[in-house]
Amino acid sequence: MSAMTNTTAPQPLELVFNLRCFEPPRQVGRAERQAFADEVGLGDVAPRRISALLIAQMMAYAGVHGVDPNMIAAEIKQLEGLTPGLGHGQTKPPTPFKAGGRLAGLYHKHFTASTVSIVSSNILAARPPEVMMRIAEEELSQGASAEDLQRFTDRVVLDGYERRAEGGRLTGEWIVYAPIDGLNHYLCLATHTGGDDEVLGYLNSVTRHEYPQLVDQLPHLFT
Repeated sequence: MSAMTNTTAPQPLELVFNLRCFEPPRQVGRAERQAFADEVGLGDVAPRRISALLIAQMMAYAGVHGVDPNMIAAEIKQLEGLTPGLGHGQTKPPTPFKAGGRLAGLYHKHFTASTVSIVSSNILAARPPEVMMRIAEEELSQGASAEDLQRFTDRVVLDGYERRAEGGRLTGEWIVYAPIDGLNHYLCLATHTGGDDEVLGYLNSVTRHEYPQLVDQLPHLFT
């Protein structure tokens, strides 16, 4: 994904993203992003505080990776206090990045999805090797019939995932945001595997143009 800026355009800054993850590549401008935001219920949420980059990423995640954009939208709405009844409380609560770290001053909120990588990471977190071994001993010590294997699978996969969901401990990828003038500004999506470098890359290539006040507020993020 790359972005082009039109420096002669009036504010708000016009950003056009080349989504090369699609075949053929797609150019996504303001009109396309607004239509998508309206479709997932974010059109009137946090005006000018959900970055153009984040919306373009949601489009890419949905189109290429099969991530339901409504799951991401639900987390943003909760952070804005718009869904107190729903709470979408299956995921971990919002967390600041480590003080003194490279991303200090930013926050992240997990969103989850039914992709293989996210579901499997939650199952493995719920059932580390020693727990799987104990369940195997309890369910398979007398044999491995179809019924025994089904009970083992249910306890490892279904029970493990459901426990994390009920405890509000589902993990996933990140919504990265920063408070500016007392209001959350939603900057980008990022992955665990990409880590700090991924976030800093987005900030320095796109965010500094869309939210220049963040450069003054958190100068250590920008090079």
